[in-house]
Amino acid sequence: MIPSLPGIGAFGAVLNTGLPWVLGAAALATGLAGAAVALGGRKTIALLVVCLAFLGGAGYIGWSYAAFASAHGATYDFVRAIDGFPPIGDVDAKVVFTTVDGTDLHAGLWLPDGAGTAAPDSLPAVVFVHGGAFQGGGLGTRPTLLDALRKAGIVGIDVEYRLSPPPRWNQAPGDLLCALAWLPTATELGMVDPGRVVIVGESAGGSLALVAGYAAGTDMIASSCPNVGPPIVPAGVFAIAPTADLEGIWQDASIHDFSGNRFPEGYIGGTPAQFPDRYAAAEPFALLRADLPPTVIVAGDSDRFVHLDRQTSTTDRIRAAGAQVDLLVAPFAGHGFDGEPNSFGAQLNETLVREFVLKVAPASS
Repeated sequence: MIPSLPGIGAFGAVLNTGLPWVLGAAALATGLAGAAVALGGRKTIALLVVCLAFLGGAGYIGWSYAAFASAHGATYDFVRAIDGFPPIGDVDAKVVFTTVDGTDLHAGLWLPDGAGTAAPDSLPAVVFVHGGAFQGGGLGTRPTLLDALRKAGIVGIDVEYRLSPPPRWNQAPGDLLCALAWLPTATELGMVDPGRVVIVGESAGGSLALVAGYAAGTDMIASSCPNVGPPIVPAGVFAIAPTADLEGIWQDASIHDFSGNRFPEGYIGGTPAQFPDRYAAAEPFALLRADLPPTVIVAGDSDRFVHLDRQTSTTDRIRAAGAQVDLLVAPFAGHGFDGEPNSFGAQLNETLVREFVLKVAPASS
């Protein structure tokens, strides 16, 4: 309920993945305390009151999850949420989409049934950009999302980019633009309609999705593989808890990178005072204009790393440029709340991403 409480508040993340178990435990404890009171245990009345408050609070959070999901065309399945270790599908193929300075960058391909025989340029696709503070992560961080998209007839393309160290602020966006340029040339992806591609990213990947998605079709940022051709312009951008306001997050001191420095010093090479131009170039704000691809930003209202006001200000700046953007604030959700299988966040984003793709990249009539 109060995620800012030191030490204790962070335990709220348990509800995202284990709410059914918490509710069950609270109900059992309440029943036992009630039975004790009924049997004459007056000293347990206070315990019963505490258990009832706990049960009511957990129930309210569950109602909030279900109501928010329903309001956005999704569901929160309590039965599904009980299983925290479901079978997880695997990638269909892994290919190298480019080699930059001796580094191979891979793409994991999640192909719907029948994709091999689908007509050319017939299927929509999602290019997924992983998070990890620009220093970690890799292919396969969101397999349940990509598997859900595959089952919905959407091709999933999970891509790598060069990680820090050294600073990659001027390289990682170009790697993603290279992926967008490679996609229409890839023989493995001949079934993908280049006009029906959406770029999706989470955390640091969400920031990169905004930057690459907004830079595509301009000469503001160069692709890492300029000889392949121009990057396709995505039909939409879907950013989950993006770290777009890099300077603001540094000021908040809410994230420290893998080296113990304030985020995003490892990615940029130093502080905003040292490299103001680098911070400006690594953020999406210099790319804002009215004709940007439609954008959705999903944020958690209890995110202790990327504070909600950073997401609201990012949304306001995009909207002020005249572009179409929606901010969805998930209740009782922290950073990375979509990462655990069958969790509230995972269930929510499986639907939100799918419906966004079908909305902004509909099939040709």
